[in-house]
Amino acid sequence: MTGTEDHYRALFERAADGAGGKEDDLDRAWGELVGRLTHRAARAGGRDEGRVGRGSSPSLPLRAAVLLFVVLVVATGVAIGVNAANGPSGNGEKPPTSTTKVMSKRAVPAVVGKTRARAITILRAAGFKVTVLEASTTAVTAGHVIATEPPAGSLQPAGRTVTVVVSLGQSGIMIPTSLIGMTPGSAEQLLVQLGFTLTTPPASPNVIQSAVVPPGEVAATVPATGTTQPLGTGVQLIISSGPPTMPIAVPDVSGQSYASAAQQLTNAGFQTTEATRTVCGRGKDGTVLFTNPATGSSEVKYTQVVVYVGTYAPNSPLCATTSTVAPST
Repeated sequence: MTGTEDHYRALFERAADGAGGKEDDLDRAWGELVGRLTHRAARAGGRDEGRVGRGSSPSLPLRAAVLLFVVLVVATGVAIGVNAANGPSGNGEKPPTSTTKVMSKRAVPAVVGKTRARAITILRAAGFKVTVLEASTTAVTAGHVIATEPPAGSLQPAGRTVTVVVSLGQSGIMIPTSLIGMTPGSAEQLLVQLGFTLTTPPASPNVIQSAVVPPGEVAATVPATGTTQPLGTGVQLIISSGPPTMPIAVPDVSGQSYASAAQQLTNAGFQTTEATRTVCGRGKDGTVLFTNPATGSSEVKYTQVVVYVGTYAPNSPLCATTSTVAPST
């Protein structure tokens, strides 16, 4: 192949590459092109030069014709490349290909009232993904669908996730542990909002000692916090009276006046009340005889101590004396 032919072939190959040509097709097209143009050039020049091959030199008319054809091919290839780059609209957008996915929309199936398993099967068969949430309700049987999001009948792309809300039935609600440490008023408000009721304290005290919960705040509940109970369950609040105290020994106040004894007992942490006992001697009148609980016993703070004070009553039958008369001889 001559240098001129090599030059034209290189141009032809670049133009063909821009138009998406393949190597086999390129060789065949090049051979046909050279053969036809050689034949036409020979007829125009009054001589038949045969097919241009290796070692031959195309005539001037042939070279001009080839050059013109290659220029046209190159221009066409450039135009095709520019048009492909700019897209059909000329704004740089790529045209859709055969692999472009078209997201078709479809209606979300109606699965409200169906069992959880059945609803999931139906939605997946319709081309949707599924996620499940659970909620307590008395309107729908446990294990059946309450609602879906997106709702049934709405048009959604295939592959979208549909949330299915499944009923837990009357499985109940947990009494929150956050009640501990609340004021009674706040605890009562929260319980009512959750669907519980408040019960009247039973015969047992609704106050307990607590080393953790400050006095006046909720220390416990009945039923206990953290347990799951049906809606409407009555809940009793147990209030803290503060930390437990160490036992205190009842001081000895015997022989004192009631006022003095009461003051000493109060200072020790007890509460007092007065009671009287008849005495036959003036020396014990108005003085403390004994206490209940007794002196020295260990009692918790604020225990009620009864203080017994003597009252002189000489005419009391308890003070009557009997005389012994010696027998006569």
